[in-house]
Amino acid sequence: MPYIRVTHIWTDDNGMIQIEIQASNGTLVAAQDFYVYPETIIRFCKALAEFPFIQNNKACLEYGADPKYYCHFCLSAVLLNSQGHSAFKLQFNNRLAPPLKAEGAFHIACEAATINKFSKKLLHWLENQETALLFEWCNT
Repeated sequence: MPYIRVTHIWTDDNGMIQIEIQASNGTLVAAQDFYVYPETIIRFCKALAEFPFIQNNKACLEYGADPKYYCHFCLSAVLLNSQGHSAFKLQFNNRLAPPLKAEGAFHIACEAATINKFSKKLLHWLENQETALLFEWCNT
């Protein structure tokens, strides 16, 4: 079953949080921790809520695009075709040396309404991060 799990790890003195996102498309599973300000998650949620009617039909939560950061993580909502088929796309690179190196990308099929619903769940989780958010859905 496809899922996305968001877990709070730590909060910095300036409000930045360390979270881990684990996601699965039912076949592949990946997890990566990274740092983000709550305001960035709120902006991501607003884009998810408007999906697919946003610029470039894509909403993205990204950390570490610059190679100086210890990892790269990107969770995005993408429109796959003109028929409205959608997916979450997960890209990750822990930037470690072998044998600990892990990097990859995969899609998690879903409906645009699932993406919109995840937006609401993630915003609600942001208000109280004590319990991990587990968001699961079935593809029909």
